[in-house]
Amino acid sequence: TNIVTPEVSVITSISMDHVATLGDTIAKIATEKAGIIKPGVPCVIAPQRNADAVDVFRQTARERGAPMILVQDAFEWEKTERNLNGQSFTLRRRDGGTAYRLRTPLLGDYQLENAAAAVAAIETLAEAGYAIPKAAIEAGVRKVRWSGRFQVFERDGKTIVVDGAHNPYSMRRLVESLREYAPAKTGGTVLVFGSLGGHSASGMLDALGVLDPMAIAVQTRHPRSARAAATAALISERGLNLAAAFDTVSAGLERALEIAGTNDLILCAGSLAVAGEAIEALEGIEPEIYENLRGPVHRKV
Repeated sequence: TNIVTPEVSVITSISMDHVATLGDTIAKIATEKAGIIKPGVPCVIAPQRNADAVDVFRQTARERGAPMILVQDAFEWEKTERNLNGQSFTLRRRDGGTAYRLRTPLLGDYQLENAAAAVAAIETLAEAGYAIPKAAIEAGVRKVRWSGRFQVFERDGKTIVVDGAHNPYSMRRLVESLREYAPAKTGGTVLVFGSLGGHSASGMLDALGVLDPMAIAVQTRHPRSARAAATAALISERGLNLAAAFDTVSAGLERALEIAGTNDLILCAGSLAVAGEAIEALEGIEPEIYENLRGPVHRKV
């Protein structure tokens, strides 16, 4: 087996996800992620919300003799402008290194953290002798595209946000971003929601509850998709306002466009499958149908 030896390793923010595979605590998940830390190879650690993860990374880096760069300690950044088209920010080393004036179309404070981690990785490569000009870094951040991550659409005078958030932590971050980047939407929220088996649908709905949404339950073509009826029952159990349930994302989105007012925000979230099928409908993309898959097995939510 060939072992890949990187020039630099990067670990992004750790949260509870894929617990059946990675473990049921932050420390266990961080231990799995720490496998990317290689002997003697610098490792960039993006801002972490849990000290347990940092402790694991620090111990692993020490054992393997790997220099560790904690982004939140090494860099500082400040947002200077934001709207639904993107955000601008300054980024600099706390020790007085190069200062960057950056613009990215990606929304959310977590994208600033991701950008800081990316710049930290690039600067680490530059210290190793790679010639990467400042202009290239700024252009890369400006031109980045990430479908299904706080992706904004306008249809019939209505704003739609499509996001692949699929666990309670990422859903809470999404809600924070909605409140910051879409304050002009003074009406309510129409939620098109579906999940996959193994993901915490109840935790995600609890996070979304602060928006007091009008919710539409949907299911996707994904083999692990939860049945729309089961998701609808869960929405009602959580005390949210259930508007309808549909067997497809496209039908749910169509109903959302019918009932949303011009000051309402339509949010499609709950899984990457929901995000993907919403984008299909919005961009007129021919759906990918895999004949060898028998369709959703309708896992429990």
